[in-house]
Amino acid sequence: MTQLPKEFINQELLDSESGTWLSDYRKSHAAKVTELEFPGRANERWKYTPLRAVLELDYQVSQDVVLNEEQIKAHRLDTSIELVFINGAFSQKFSRLPESLPKGFSVLPVSQALQSALAHDVQNILEYEVDEQEDVFETL
Repeated sequence: MTQLPKEFINQELLDSESGTWLSDYRKSHAAKVTELEFPGRANERWKYTPLRAVLELDYQVSQDVVLNEEQIKAHRLDTSIELVFINGAFSQKFSRLPESLPKGFSVLPVSQALQSALAHDVQNILEYEVDEQEDVFETL
């Protein structure tokens, strides 16, 4: 089929933590994403999912997103735990988390998790559980 355009990658995010393991990880996967073919109907995992419209959109990385609670409220679900991501970045301000999460759960940005006691586990998951050789979405 086709490949994702290089403009799809947020270069500012890739450059924001230069020299760290996470930065190197993101850069290698961003390079791989632009090389991988976008899945089509011949791909067994995607044969029933129409993806052509995704490629026809004009993607641009938004630099400044200004949201308020009213805008978010229109999309809220009736759940006790709600994670909000803006341009791929976790927004603690707009997320709804209980005072204490269930045992074994943590919610924090990957960059912070890599500086915590969870670092080894997070790094192992990212390095070994993503099959970057075949799926553009997993690699992304």
